[in-house]
Amino acid sequence: MWKIISKDLIKVLLKNGSMKFEGLLSLPWFLEYIARDFPTAKVFYVSNLNIIVPVVLINKNFLKIAYVPSPPNLIKNFSSFDFDLLKEIGKTVGYHILVMRVHPHDKVSGLRLIKNWFVVKDRADLSLNLKKSIAEIYFSFEKRTRYTLRKSLGLKDAELLRKLDEARLGEIIYEESSEKGVQLFSKLLKYQYTKIGLENGKNSKGLLRLYSYYDVENIKRVFTILGQEGLIRLFFAQKDASEPEVGMALFVSKKYLYSPMAYWWLGASTYSAEKKGLPTILQFFIINKLKKEGYERYFLGGVEANFRQASSGPTLFKRGFTSDFKQGYLLIDVRGGLLNKLQFLRNPAIFRFIRRLANL
Repeated sequence: MWKIISKDLIKVLLKNGSMKFEGLLSLPWFLEYIARDFPTAKVFYVSNLNIIVPVVLINKNFLKIAYVPSPPNLIKNFSSFDFDLLKEIGKTVGYHILVMRVHPHDKVSGLRLIKNWFVVKDRADLSLNLKKSIAEIYFSFEKRTRYTLRKSLGLKDAELLRKLDEARLGEIIYEESSEKGVQLFSKLLKYQYTKIGLENGKNSKGLLRLYSYYDVENIKRVFTILGQEGLIRLFFAQKDASEPEVGMALFVSKKYLYSPMAYWWLGASTYSAEKKGLPTILQFFIINKLKKEGYERYFLGGVEANFRQASSGPTLFKRGFTSDFKQGYLLIDVRGGLLNKLQFLRNPAIFRFIRRLANL
């Protein structure tokens, strides 16, 4: 039997160590982050004592859309589960459409396609295994990435690895996960917005829409929701400059997950930063820091499916650090008979709305 559990109770269980999750976006603070633009959205969990499912319930065009931002989490000692059980939660939640997102970084046991559900390829990602030694990680970078690090820091491979933690690098890079950091990062995002338009022209529509959304007030809202639990971190780098020239924002969790992970949310830089190799230096610094702090996985925030053919842009930059490719999916259930499913397929507005949810 399925029961609804409040997000506040889940917060208590997570904080006192009684529960941990597999998926980063299963955490209640991330449900609040996802629901922030939908004033009437309801955030809760559904459980049958074997698994627990995070839900953001949204009303759209007289339809109840249950958005599950991460696959169900196993409870106790269950090693797998039957996804057909998810069909039963319709009676508890009362949705018309359920959209479950399986991220590349989600650990799912027993995942298989569900009969009569729509399956859509979602965002792909590149990942780094932080359990490896820093030398193994470094030498798995593409040659051009290692060359940028050597040239920018003026160090050979062995010397670079030996001096990673010395003051010279610390003077270039720093963390500012605070309201001051929000202001600095928002300013860099304005530079990034301009750069995208100049560099990509007509092909920049999607990226411009993403970056225009994250103005200073929106970044503040996200930081207010996630910052209190240390689930968002802001890193910056500058060299011979009075202000940061590159910034990266990460979603992270070590305390509340079985396998601590970090996810690169947004990045922004100036032209001067790129000439100095600062984005590459900052990324390597973050990788080393996360590893030292006990994080086990680092995901680079989404890439194009044909990432190996990329010749410019964020995908090329990310590929320089790893080629460990993982595909994500959207699993969609439309309740009712064949007629309901046909109406859903013919409704582009609903598909656009689902895509918007998936981009949050």
